[in-house]
Amino acid sequence: MPYRPFPARANSWRAAGVAAAVLLPTLSSLGFAKVTWKEVASFEYRWQPDHAVVRFTLETPNPWDGAGDFTKIRIQVPGRQTFTLSKGDGWVRFSSDSAALRAAVRKSNLVDTEYVLLMPAQGRDRVLAFLFGWAYASSPGSLDVIELTSGGSPRLILHRDELGLEALKDLNGDGTAEIVSYPCLSQEWGNGFLTYDPYHVYQLSSTRGNEAALSLALSKMYNLKYYYGWAGPNCREDLAVVRHPPGGGKARIMKKDDAEQLTCGGQEQHQK
Repeated sequence: MPYRPFPARANSWRAAGVAAAVLLPTLSSLGFAKVTWKEVASFEYRWQPDHAVVRFTLETPNPWDGAGDFTKIRIQVPGRQTFTLSKGDGWVRFSSDSAALRAAVRKSNLVDTEYVLLMPAQGRDRVLAFLFGWAYASSPGSLDVIELTSGGSPRLILHRDELGLEALKDLNGDGTAEIVSYPCLSQEWGNGFLTYDPYHVYQLSSTRGNEAALSLALSKMYNLKYYYGWAGPNCREDLAVVRHPPGGGKARIMKKDDAEQLTCGGQEQHQK
């Protein structure tokens, strides 16, 4: 599994606090027929029972024969301009096997939908909406994270072409949850060897609406506690996780060539 450090996909997504047509030329102006849209699903969220409703609408072009379940999301917050995010190849239902996230996380949705995962990051007045791309082969697929706060407009705070969701939890006790993720899927070969594929921890900004940032300190702490160790943030095929070292003991991370001298065997795809 070659490591791909989040390659950019041209024109794969766009975000705005206003309708995307304001920022981009329309298809009709470029000589194409006007696109019509079909609603796939819609759902609502309330910050509190007596608060106004935030409405989510998911759409695809009509007709649409792509693999994604929806290609556009619109979020209407009362008193705010409509937030629009679109992705050329679309997103999939988080409840499907095509989305890269842990089973326990699938049960944590704040809203009644199988398309978008909405989870609290700092109480119910700061929530995150997770949108999942199509996972395939050794790639967990894309991940988009939209932050919604009771006092502001929705903002896209994280986009990666390859990122799966492990958990959303407060790791440092500051009252705000971190995004625990994995950018690669592991491969297994030989005597239970794994490629080195560490978890990444993204920390939300103290300023709401700003981008989430990869925290090396929290990533190291999480991997030392829940993974096999820490050898930096990059997924690497030249390193091997030796889960069953000769003579027993804890798993070890070492150079692949050194690990293969311990034993040899076939290679197969394995998701960690």
